Amino acid sequence: MTLLRSIGFAAALAACTASVSAQQQASGTIDYVLGNSSVMWIPRSSSIFLNPGELARLHQNEFLVSSGRFKSLASMSGAVFVPGTGTFGLGVAPTVNSTQYSVGFGRLIGDYNTAGGAVSVIPSAEGSVRLSFGGSIHLPVGGQETGAHAALSVTNVPSKAIVNIGGAYWLVPNTVRLQLATRTRTERAEFFGTEVRALEGFHVQVGTRGFNKFLAGASYTTSYAILEFGAGPEGVSFTVNVRIGDAASDTHDEAYSQGDEAYIDQQYGDAREYFLNALQYNEYDSASRVMAEKSRHMMDSSVTALLHQANENEGQLNYIEAMRAYAQILRIDPQQTMAASNLANVEKKLRLYVQQLLIAGDSLTSLHEVSRARKSYELALELDPENDSASVRIDALENLSKENVLSLLSKARSLVRRNQLDEAQKEFERILSTDPNNSQARSGLRTIDTRRINEQLARGKAAYDAQRFIEALQIFSDIIQKDQNNREVRQFLEKTRGVLKSDVDRLFKTGLQFYIKEDFKSAITAWDKVLMIQPEDNSTLEYRKRAQEKLKALEQFK
Repeated sequence: MTLLRSIGFAAALAACTASVSAQQQASGTIDYVLGNSSVMWIPRSSSIFLNPGELARLHQNEFLVSSGRFKSLASMSGAVFVPGTGTFGLGVAPTVNSTQYSVGFGRLIGDYNTAGGAVSVIPSAEGSVRLSFGGSIHLPVGGQETGAHAALSVTNVPSKAIVNIGGAYWLVPNTVRLQLATRTRTERAEFFGTEVRALEGFHVQVGTRGFNKFLAGASYTTSYAILEFGAGPEGVSFTVNVRIGDAASDTHDEAYSQGDEAYIDQQYGDAREYFLNALQYNEYDSASRVMAEKSRHMMDSSVTALLHQANENEGQLNYIEAMRAYAQILRIDPQQTMAASNLANVEKKLRLYVQQLLIAGDSLTSLHEVSRARKSYELALELDPENDSASVRIDALENLSKENVLSLLSKARSLVRRNQLDEAQKEFERILSTDPNNSQARSGLRTIDTRRINEQLARGKAAYDAQRFIEALQIFSDIIQKDQNNREVRQFLEKTRGVLKSDVDRLFKTGLQFYIKEDFKSAITAWDKVLMIQPEDNSTLEYRKRAQEKLKALEQFK
């Protein structure tokens, strides 16, 4: 609103102070002292009067006032930069008998070229609505103020259209620029100008129109304002160009820094947007351009790998990992619509899978398969931590589990009393599958083991008393493998070995005869008996090893 009120005030002032000199200076002091040759290079809001395409080179908001002879308004203009869209301009300038009101727009075409247009209204003039079009081409060799420029604009359409053509070249990059232009319907002469950077921020300009009118001026530039002063045949000119808001350089640096941080955090989509935003404020920044392309490449390669990973996890019903992969894709590239769609589908599948787990758990609970039911409910809760239904079922299962354990303990003890040891063992193991730390179930299993050992020991003693010493030895050896600290069994084992010691030679020879006949299985059986009597008999160990190797070789040829 402040800008519009200022332009309104300028319009009133312009109507009162219009003069020929002001008309010459409408596009600003710089263009004036350069002989009005700036059609190809006029990065100011006042370009709306000469080449609206050059508005595109403005990347910050600004407000410009030009004055002729310090007392007459030559022009007033302003620009508003909209990142990603372009730059809008407003301008007011006096004409011979009226005032011109202009509004225009310019944007970059490609990396460095511009195009734009403007509409002007001149009340009380014939053909009061007039159009302007323009654009420029820049062929840089290393930055904004290098290489060559060329431009063409057509103003005052359709009433007595004026065609402006010009070119510029930086003789010394960032330091010395030469430019020339010509136009129709006005002074039929060529316009020349040169600008030299004398010191940092301080520039000197010299220009001529047809080599019969010479002009000169100087300007001083800071991040937030430009002051311009010049003089020529039409008088002196003074321009103040104030930049409103943050300087383009500051905004560029901030966007680049944010892009750098996002790139380090592997948020490549955000990083690319930040770097592209930095380019909006300085299209000549090669570092931002390189990093934007690098971010795009990293984004594409990362997204491809994560999509493959997500698809594999989804195929294996590993929905949690699939969701994590899709979420990471969206973190890298928030614009990945396919990942967003897939994530929604996986979430739907996950909800269905959780429901199936709950149904399976309910079925297992009804069958008193408490341990398996618990696993089903716990998996459902892991997949969906907010699922209150799974939590309630697990709590209910705790109570059921306690009641079930008591019932199973009673049943198992009854089976032990009836000496149904196998059935009792199964019940105790069911209890431990539900309650792994249940001491009563563990004690019951130890009781069963003791009873079985005692039964085996009794059979071993009976075999010993019946002089079935090999059978007794086998039984005692089996018991020792289960209970190495059983002194009574160890005593019987040594006693039986002593009785059988005289049979070692016979059993070894029997095994040897089988070996010669290539009956390796029978040989191994005979030698196993020898080793039960004398476990460290080296000859038997060696022959048994050979028999095993030959038996293995024969089986491979079958």
